[in-house]
Amino acid sequence: MPATIHCSTCQAACCRMQVMIIDETGIPDHFIETDANGAQSMRRLEDGWCAALNRNTFLCDQYAVRPTICREFEMGGDDCQRTRVDVTAPWLGD
Repeated sequence: MPATIHCSTCQAACCRMQVMIIDETGIPDHFIETDANGAQSMRRLEDGWCAALNRNTFLCDQYAVRPTICREFEMGGDDCQRTRVDVTAPWLGD
């Protein structure tokens, strides 16, 4: 793993996680899934990536209104580092 972690050197590993929507942020409805219990999360496409992720730039197309969980996800923090391993080299997390 690189000594310095930055979003510009990562292909949006965190955008493969399930992102629950716990408050109103302004995300357009077509990016939201609602389960049978009424819980809302960011819609993920068949490939597992968040529907709001721009596949050309690996940047969020809804960055200004992204969910609270995305806003609080700490770049380079423990969750970030675990997610990068899980997405890029899942065998290392064993």
